[in-house]
Amino acid sequence: MNQSEFFAMVKESYEEKTDIKGNKFEQLEINEQIFESVEFEKCVFKNCKIVASTMDKMNFTDCQFINCDFSNTSFERASFVRCKFEQCKCIGGNFIEARIYDIAIKDSLLDYSNFTKASLEKTNFYETILRNVFFQETILKMVTYQNCDLRQAQFFKTNLKGIDFRSCNIEAMAVTIENVKGMIVNNYQAVDLAKLLGIIVKS
Repeated sequence: MNQSEFFAMVKESYEEKTDIKGNKFEQLEINEQIFESVEFEKCVFKNCKIVASTMDKMNFTDCQFINCDFSNTSFERASFVRCKFEQCKCIGGNFIEARIYDIAIKDSLLDYSNFTKASLEKTNFYETILRNVFFQETILKMVTYQNCDLRQAQFFKTNLKGIDFRSCNIEAMAVTIENVKGMIVNNYQAVDLAKLLGIIVKS
């Protein structure tokens, strides 16, 4: 499917209020386009490049994203349910107020993405780079980070109780002190976290 056919399909879906189901999109190259309020179900996006675009209030259910680039694209108030991302790039992605449920994100790059006021539930980040990612007033339920790079990630007004960071790099992570209680770290991370909170550790 080429770019023109994709645009036509999205336009028809938006106008007719119908879902786009069971399609496979490959090699799409889209830049600085606006899409909104379209639903994709059981679709596959492979080797697609959709950058600097707006995809606000889009709904993705049971979809797969493989080796795609969504850098600087906005998914504000979008919904992702039972989706998988593998080897994807989304530098500077906007996920403000997005709903993310039962999602697996593997071997991907999400530097500088913004999850302010988003809701993440049953979401697994695996071997993913999340440097300088911004979580503010974000709901995290049953979220796991495995072997992730969270250097300089910022967690403000976001409850981290029960979140296990032991396998991750959390160097220079910024957190609000009231949300530290219950987060799980290893001994070395605990020392760094103590310094961040102004605690002096002496042997």
